[in-house]
Amino acid sequence: MGVLNSTVTVQSADVLEIVGAVPPPTVTFPFYDDGVTSNWTSSGWIGGGWGGSVDYNNTSPVRSGTKSAKISYVGGYGSPLQLGGASISIAPYTTFKISIYGGPGTAGKKINIGLNAADSYTITLVEGVWTDYAIPISTMTSATSLTDIWIKEYSGTGGFSIYVDAMGLN
Repeated sequence: MGVLNSTVTVQSADVLEIVGAVPPPTVTFPFYDDGVTSNWTSSGWIGGGWGGSVDYNNTSPVRSGTKSAKISYVGGYGSPLQLGGASISIAPYTTFKISIYGGPGTAGKKINIGLNAADSYTITLVEGVWTDYAIPISTMTSATSLTDIWIKEYSGTGGFSIYVDAMGLN
């Protein structure tokens, strides 16, 4: 039995087998979706960061669409991906969403997603798969507007790459 994109609840005594990849997350107000979106660039800037590099036009692996942002960390506590200078009301949203693919050597390494110039949420990376995160904004900041986003290496080592896709607010 197949149920494609349905809201129907299926109950069965048989074991459910899911074929194919999990669908990408829905992001209501995206900041990155095949590139940094106008939701960010209309009021903010894309920064250069430090401690590595970021390729916003990476083509593999990709979680959604045709591109992801490849972040290569060369040293500890670097933050090559920086979006800043915005003033985006976060009052209508409850969740910060981001999909992260851990490249080779990332198992157990940590990154921190910082909002409004503060370390906000630490993630332990999973190597070789896309992991979708839905983080309550209330656990990241008490502010009512979003001024910047940093994705910082948090293990103190560097020497690895991650891929970011489907980043924004719901």
